[in-house]
Amino acid sequence: MGVDTMLRITVFFVFAATWFGLDAQARVWTDSTGNYSLEGDLVAFDGADLVLQKADNTLVGVDLEQLSEKDQEYVKSKEAKDTLDQKGKGEHAWEMRNGLKVIGKVVDYMRRDVTFRMFRGTIYVNDQKFENLPEVYQKITPLVAAHFTERNITDRAGLFDWLRRRRGEPETFTTEGVLLELPNGNHYAVPFFLFSDKALLALKPGWDRWAASAQEYEDQQESALYLQSQAQAFQEDAQRTAEFQKLQLQLQGYTAGLFSLWEVVLYPNPGTPGTALSVVVPGRDSRQASITAMERNPGYSVGPVARVNRQF
Repeated sequence: MGVDTMLRITVFFVFAATWFGLDAQARVWTDSTGNYSLEGDLVAFDGADLVLQKADNTLVGVDLEQLSEKDQEYVKSKEAKDTLDQKGKGEHAWEMRNGLKVIGKVVDYMRRDVTFRMFRGTIYVNDQKFENLPEVYQKITPLVAAHFTERNITDRAGLFDWLRRRRGEPETFTTEGVLLELPNGNHYAVPFFLFSDKALLALKPGWDRWAASAQEYEDQQESALYLQSQAQAFQEDAQRTAEFQKLQLQLQGYTAGLFSLWEVVLYPNPGTPGTALSVVVPGRDSRQASITAMERNPGYSVGPVARVNRQF
């Protein structure tokens, strides 16, 4: 392996550490008997059940009571809560079949009847006037009608034309899908058939179990928890893919001499626990590198900054 290749690999890993950070070592979980253990990260907990993500990204559901006392105490600790809160931050973008992207957090599965009817020229959806529906549902309900009737219904006008032909006869469709919590905090039912095939890979696997346990509250809660974990893992994987692509572009930019690598020394501000840090970040100049370093390390102030020598 030549020096050039070695240096490029070194720079690649510098960027990898810069963009992805250094992941904390996964926790080793032990069962109450002490005979079995599992290594993984805590990704969800609802008070009775938890979901762990192994190194290969597979998810494992565990009852809290099955764990050792030490692990049970950890799950209930502030440290575990802060970890879960951090994982839950950020907006999730779900791609629809028509290319639209909806920002929202998946919270549960749903099965709901949607009834359309017209009375004296007014469209009603589940006994609510169409005009009084939330804007999200004003966009979704025409697509529900279009899906089940196989008609070209895309808006209120399409609904009006279809229902006028029915002469007041109501029509009910049963929809299956997920509940999305949008940034405004409200929950909306979104049918599976509106999502892209890629999104369904994350959303659909637990549906059969949820549907089969319609009368069992605890089973449905477990299914909902698994769904949330699967959706979170899907979004994190998509983010890693996007960051890796960005990483490759950064590496190409460095190789082409568009910017340099900078070593930035950071000192903790008063009240910030920790010691001085030395980080390597990309930047066109020392000022940009300093800003980047502080953005990625809140609570620190910039010390000496030095350009990393380019050797190829």
